[in-house]
Amino acid sequence: MITFLSSPKPFVGIDGDNQIKAVTSWFNIDPHVEVIIYGKAKNAGEVCHMLGARYVPGIESSPSGLPYFNAIAEHARTTGKYDIQIYLNCDILLSKKVLRALKLVTFDKFLVIGQRIDLAQNVSIKVDRNQWTQSLTTLAASGKATLHGPAGKDYFIFPRGLWKGLPSLIIGRGGYDSALMAFCLRKNIPIIDATFIIPAFHQAHKYKMIKGKKQRITLDTEAVVNSELHDIVHSAPTVSDASWRMEDSHLEWNRARGDWLRYFENWLRYRCRMKAASYFVRAIWRLLTKLGIYRRKKISIYDVIAHYRVS
Repeated sequence: MITFLSSPKPFVGIDGDNQIKAVTSWFNIDPHVEVIIYGKAKNAGEVCHMLGARYVPGIESSPSGLPYFNAIAEHARTTGKYDIQIYLNCDILLSKKVLRALKLVTFDKFLVIGQRIDLAQNVSIKVDRNQWTQSLTTLAASGKATLHGPAGKDYFIFPRGLWKGLPSLIIGRGGYDSALMAFCLRKNIPIIDATFIIPAFHQAHKYKMIKGKKQRITLDTEAVVNSELHDIVHSAPTVSDASWRMEDSHLEWNRARGDWLRYFENWLRYRCRMKAASYFVRAIWRLLTKLGIYRRKKISIYDVIAHYRVS
């Protein structure tokens, strides 16, 4: 079974409603799942009591009050009920397809990630209903559901104890998601792209809790610390860089979704520790792409919907 881990925004207004819907969707995956909520977000204690989640307000945090991922991972390692753990943003809806996806994983150590689906403002989808794929098709056709780019990563599935030796990492700030990938790439831990198997729905919000709005997430001092400490200031890894990809009933070797230059760049940087050489390959990639000679394969929301119907 699964232990879910998250550190929410304040449970106030639309953000609060979205987060309650998200946590409820995790509990609907199986009656035995465990949910642990970290941090001192407003009304978090009351919501955890209402939903049956564990509440851990006293977790080590940055000067701004955001928890360290390391502290969450260590707490979950020592106190979590289950060996399979998922850290995810608290506004992400998940369905029971997570359970099917986990059956495809055969590695002792691994990280499962995937692209999310962005829902428009005031749009909701009921992932516990059999007709949700039909609803998603309708939303996509009207532009109210779009596939987020591979740079965004909102859920991380891993076995207990995977993050030993991870440098300090502040959640909710730019770079923290790519830093987790970079750690696994350097350790040769299999990273699995589950975009085609796990629907992860992001409920729209307006970043009201952050002064300076959305830009501060990626540009503030803590974001810079994340990127510099984990050496991902330039050419940070994305979902496309996963080493494996989940298909309908099996895993396939990914090779950066067929982007051989990108695959070679990552091999030089993370396996051979030849960062300068990897940057040279990246420069070639950018030049060829700008000239229209080289193109990276892109997937659309209709591609993932087609896979969801099959699986």
